[in-house]
Amino acid sequence: MKYFGIEVFDAKIYTSFLLEENEPLSSQSLYLDCDQGALHYPLREFNFWLGVGWYGNKEHVYAPGNEFRVEITGGRKTECRKYVKYDVPPDLKALKAAMQEGVDLLQEILKMSDEEIDALPSIAMLVLFFQRKFPRRNITPDTLLFDDLGIGEKKARKLMEEMRWYFNYAISDEELQTAFLLPGTGMSQKGKLMLKGVTIRRFHEVMIKDNWFDLSKE
Repeated sequence: MKYFGIEVFDAKIYTSFLLEENEPLSSQSLYLDCDQGALHYPLREFNFWLGVGWYGNKEHVYAPGNEFRVEITGGRKTECRKYVKYDVPPDLKALKAAMQEGVDLLQEILKMSDEEIDALPSIAMLVLFFQRKFPRRNITPDTLLFDDLGIGEKKARKLMEEMRWYFNYAISDEELQTAFLLPGTGMSQKGKLMLKGVTIRRFHEVMIKDNWFDLSKE
């Protein structure tokens, strides 16, 4: 089945997609809305959605700050986790490329076992999250958090809080406080050093094990 010119395999159309890929976006501005389109991928005890939205002024389509957003959300039927988000400029080719990347990622997710899905986000999803936050840096699984990003404790904690919201992931305020320095001290609440030398790969391992207190231990 095709959706915006993309083969979407066994997806169910949750919301029709009104934009035409071969017409200028400016001539289709009346169709631009927050909920632009959505696909549903059911799998055993899981549901996944590929959603597309428009965020901006549809009367001035190419104005700075306008963008499409392509998201993969879902999880077990009682969950609503966010797996990955692509912010796309008002360009139909770029939108199609992001949607294709999302469909490809969903095809990989649909091949996973229940345990592997429960362990998401993947390392690739984390790399994409940090790459979009730091576009001028080359983010890899071996990027050090937060040394290579060139940010201090305050910005690092804010980034962690945003990541918690982004992935709808269970890290408590207590665990965040434990991971970072207290004002005026060189140690965290439980006497551990501030996060240093932690790679995205190691960070992912801790997310999967859900043991944040051991984040700085290799």
